Amino acid sequence: MRIGIFDIGTKAVRLLIGNPSDTETLYNEFSFSGYKNFGELTFLGNAMVEDNLRVKDIQKTVSTIRIFSKKAKEEFGVNKFIAVGTAVFRNAKNVSTIIDIIKQHTGIEIRVLSPEEEAQYSMIAAIVSSQNYLEENDTVLLIDQGGGSTEISFATYKSINNIKFESSQSFNLGTVELLNRIFSHDVTFENVYKQLLNDAEKEIKSHKSFNSSGLMKAFGLGNGITNMTGKRGNKKQHGIELSSKKIGYIADKTIAEYSAVFTWEISPSQNDPNYPEGKKKHISDIKDMYYNRGGKKTLEFPLSILLGRAAYKPILDQYKIDRIRICGAGLRYGVYFSEVLDI
Repeated sequence: MRIGIFDIGTKAVRLLIGNPSDTETLYNEFSFSGYKNFGELTFLGNAMVEDNLRVKDIQKTVSTIRIFSKKAKEEFGVNKFIAVGTAVFRNAKNVSTIIDIIKQHTGIEIRVLSPEEEAQYSMIAAIVSSQNYLEENDTVLLIDQGGGSTEISFATYKSINNIKFESSQSFNLGTVELLNRIFSHDVTFENVYKQLLNDAEKEIKSHKSFNSSGLMKAFGLGNGITNMTGKRGNKKQHGIELSSKKIGYIADKTIAEYSAVFTWEISPSQNDPNYPEGKKKHISDIKDMYYNRGGKKTLEFPLSILLGRAAYKPILDQYKIDRIRICGAGLRYGVYFSEVLDI
């Protein structure tokens, strides 16, 4: 029997397929080789209007779930599906209607996770997939930036089957939320991004910090932190460590490399007689490119890094943690591990 785990979120639909007959190996060492993964950007969060998901705008999510489930059954023999929904469902007033429509058209029933459940499943994923990195009594900090929010959670590690969940908090620092903040202004990008970083730092500093007496080790989930590695694919990204300083450096380097996109419409080096000091782009120019001129694919990668820096670096600095370890196993792995290991 194979199990399929759907993770349906603000930006994407993802499906993990695992074989429970391989469960015993998880108590010794984790490997990505025993799993199949499928993913598609569906941007369900863009269907949110006045706290409701527009039914006409959920078609891509519905069709992706249907395609993935059909493929899982026919090609991989999956006979059990577990589907979870995250912040985009929690924030929708018409969530029951949307879940019913998706079930009607796909046969898949979605369970909407609370922030606490989402944090715990992601924590399980980080711990089980990185157990050889942890020692007994370590305090684990997990930073998980999704589209709708950034969650931080804490746990004390004893063993795979003895994880004490301590605390979890949510910040309005998801990538979609931050991008909407940027696009709500019409000044130069450098000004609005600087303000975004200041606001994020203030939000993080205002929360009630978790106090730990033991060694604290940090893990990171989300496209922002994984794209900073320069590697493609969960397997290659998993286990890479980045310092807080390195995260800041990568973000600054990204702005410089994409200056033609984010900063300059006409740069001083072009020696334009009409703009001897150059002409800078405004947010309206970038927004137009993103939505109307086919620039979304061009902008997704650098924006994920810049928006990731807004969340990960100040959280690490707040807790005085120098390094964060990338976790390539996300929420869906945690749901799977919890199911087959009975955590």
